[in-house]
Amino acid sequence: MARPLKQGLDYFPLNVNLNDDFALIEAEFGLTGFAVIVKLFQKIYGERGYYCEWTKEVALLFGRKVGLGDNVVSEIVAASLRRGIFDFNMFEKYHILTSRGIQKRYFEAVGRRKQIEIKSEYLLVRCALQEQNVDNNSVNVDINPVNVCNNSQIKGNKIKVNKSKVKESVRPSSRPQTGPQTEPQIEKVISSYNRIRQADIGSISEPTRRNILIDIGDKVDFEGLFKRVSSSSFLTSWRGCDLDWIVRPDNVRKILSGKYDDREREAKQRRSSYDIHLIEELARREFE
Repeated sequence: MARPLKQGLDYFPLNVNLNDDFALIEAEFGLTGFAVIVKLFQKIYGERGYYCEWTKEVALLFGRKVGLGDNVVSEIVAASLRRGIFDFNMFEKYHILTSRGIQKRYFEAVGRRKQIEIKSEYLLVRCALQEQNVDNNSVNVDINPVNVCNNSQIKGNKIKVNKSKVKESVRPSSRPQTGPQTEPQIEKVISSYNRIRQADIGSISEPTRRNILIDIGDKVDFEGLFKRVSSSSFLTSWRGCDLDWIVRPDNVRKILSGKYDDREREAKQRRSSYDIHLIEELARREFE
């Protein structure tokens, strides 16, 4: 009987200086909030390594394990999703907790393992395996956030990464062909996004590439789309509003339909302007 693959980690890094998102969690929930986030990191890194399922049942058991009610834990998780500590889209679509940072650190940590199992639809980063010879002629496998997988055996929605010759491999049906005719379109979209959103991204994930080239294609004016996002107070203040989220077909439809437009703010501005003109008119009549 084959030995089951080890997925989780025995330890994980935690930066001394965390960003403002963690500080806000601690400001809102005290040290309890910070402790719950660390406990969730332990659960993620210790079990699956790069994500954990998060349902009502999981929240109930987790809350009991850490000595808190599931309502308290759920509030902290909701705040963490809102502030981008965990990826909101992955939670909304798959009911999992993960992030780019978590996945990047995980793939760096398992760089020398012979095999790992990953679910490609859960990936937020791209990983590449590079084969190198060492003194004992064994294979040293390194995983870096560049491209997904090498010589993988696909079983259902799982990709089993093997220690063998390096050949980039993903599901053939899910990967668009990128050549001299399609790459300029990707570069143009990235350039527009960086300019309008004042960002500095240099590469995109395969799902995002597929959305741009296949699901959206020439149907959308990306310049107009990004400008509309930049004019929305909600979207510009939400950390989860990145290129990956924007170009998803459902989100494109919501943005272009005006769901995130500042209608209330514009209405208030119109009302304020009207009130000022009315006061000026009444004052003028008073002194005529």
